[in-house]
Amino acid sequence: QTFDAANKELGMHNTMMKVIYPFLYKTGIFWSVNNAMPAQEHFASNIIRKKLITATAALSVKNKKPKKALLFLPEGEWHEIGLLFADHIIRSKGHNVYYLGQNVPYDNVYAVAEAVEPDMLMMFYVTPKPQEEIDKEIKMLAVKNAGKKVLVAGNTTLFSKKKEKNVTYMTGVNDLE
Repeated sequence: QTFDAANKELGMHNTMMKVIYPFLYKTGIFWSVNNAMPAQEHFASNIIRKKLITATAALSVKNKKPKKALLFLPEGEWHEIGLLFADHIIRSKGHNVYYLGQNVPYDNVYAVAEAVEPDMLMMFYVTPKPQEEIDKEIKMLAVKNAGKKVLVAGNTTLFSKKKEKNVTYMTGVNDLE
């Protein structure tokens, strides 16, 4: 009910920015200090996930010259809210999205990218893993998709932001827009 009321008053974008993201941030803090059960976070995240999927499916905006975006979460990454919101934003601008979802092996990403030839690829890192591993994954993605934009978002403390020619590290939603 809270989500629906906020969405009606503020619209999807502002609901995500002013209600949902602050809520998720606080939930993350509670979870990190053992003041919330993972089941509580999962319950809330799944409600948000369903609302975003429904809102995105209802979009009918088309662009005369749509770009193609390939969105995915790398292996071991399950935190989908940011990626779903990116899907919503990109589609609301009239562009085409190939949404691969969570925990996608890189060889699958490479195969899909070769088949659909996207203008950009976007991925999120939220779950901690070694920075060297993340940097290696980003570099390989950039090399295998030379000439395409590679957007990296999520928990900015996880990657070193080593500069690859076609990689952009996003610090917030405004960077995507």
